[in-house]
Amino acid sequence: MEYREFRIHDIIIKHPHDWRISMKNFAVHEQGDVDIHGTGNNEIALSLSWKPLSEYTDRFSTVEAYSEHVTKSFKKDKRFADFQVISQHSLHWRGHSAVQLHLRFQITIGTFRRKPHLIDRVNFFTFCSESKRAVIAYLTLSSEAYEEEKALVREIVNSIRCHSDKT
Repeated sequence: MEYREFRIHDIIIKHPHDWRISMKNFAVHEQGDVDIHGTGNNEIALSLSWKPLSEYTDRFSTVEAYSEHVTKSFKKDKRFADFQVISQHSLHWRGHSAVQLHLRFQITIGTFRRKPHLIDRVNFFTFCSESKRAVIAYLTLSSEAYEEEKALVREIVNSIRCHSDKT
């Protein structure tokens, strides 16, 4: 598969060459949001965000504590039926602490013909002291598509860089 690197304010992520990129807001070095949308039958939605590190470390002492907060928020939200934590891994990632969190839940989609869908969401969180930012990525896709696209999801998550040196 052919990949491209998306680079913005020293943040880098690889994605398949035919995916669409959209900016949610005016992105600056300290804060921004980008959506990258997959194409084809197994559409994957990728959201990439970065914010000032202090917005997270003021409330969460570690990236693991933030990950636990995300998990608790999903558990409380009634929209996510049959919520499961598939895996949660603390990582030593490029000189930083990071967490990769894989969730699975059912959500009802549609206006007139509301139909339940089983969704997988792979989350990546890191607190970067070098750039003074928290970098967060969410890849969301159907559970069926996840089974078919595990290698692609892994490739995308492994490609994330929070600053331009490639350590």
